[in-house]
Amino acid sequence: MKNRMDKLLKIQAYFDNELGPAEAREIEQLLVSETEAQRIGDFIRKQRETLRKLDLEHGYSLPIPFEVYWAGIRSRITQPSMIDVISGAILDFVERVRLIRRTVAPVTVIAVCLILCILAGNALTRYRSRVSNTKFEIVALVKDPGVVTYRDWTQGVTLMWFPYPANGE
Repeated sequence: MKNRMDKLLKIQAYFDNELGPAEAREIEQLLVSETEAQRIGDFIRKQRETLRKLDLEHGYSLPIPFEVYWAGIRSRITQPSMIDVISGAILDFVERVRLIRRTVAPVTVIAVCLILCILAGNALTRYRSRVSNTKFEIVALVKDPGVVTYRDWTQGVTLMWFPYPANGE
């Protein structure tokens, strides 16, 4: 036995017929070999006899047989309580949330990176020169805001329009 209280509880359970056959044999050997266990056993026997005498004298008895009464108590002890069931459900929920976080966080990072790449690609293609995609181009971005340049790549022609007369008037 681990300690004195454990020994006391085992001996009491032995007298209440709550132990299995292997544990009952172990306690019987303990009651034979140890004097302290014998004293505890004698004390429990005397208390049980005294209680039986009082019950008989005063007419106290259980409304149901003793074995049925203890079987009900034993089943309630072994049955999981609501707190255990609820705490188990909470632990399952927390574990599922952790699993979701472990999978969603990397997927979210990858999705954000893909979105940024797509946006950057759109921005680069929007401001890229359109020479390769079209047959001609009109450029108006020169130092003189009135000058417009027209280029036709298929014909190899470049024209420039000036809004003012060519002779300097």
